[in-house]
Amino acid sequence: MIEGIQMGQAIALLTIVAAEMMGAQSGIGYLIWTSYKAFLLKDMYVGLVLISFFGYLFSILLRFLERKLIPWKK
Repeated sequence: MIEGIQMGQAIALLTIVAAEMMGAQSGIGYLIWTSYKAFLLKDMYVGLVLISFFGYLFSILLRFLERKLIPWKK
């Protein structure tokens, strides 16, 4: 049940970042893309670590929500 939501949130996070890389003036994707083009590797990796952190955080939150909503599933 929650697996579909978890997959959807992962795809949504990546899609938002990709959209920011292409057409935004701010955001994590914009930070990564402009840092990459300017060869500012530390800034680029900060953006990549932030994406990883948010993806992991959302995954943990959804698992917690699943345990509360569906206590019989292990």
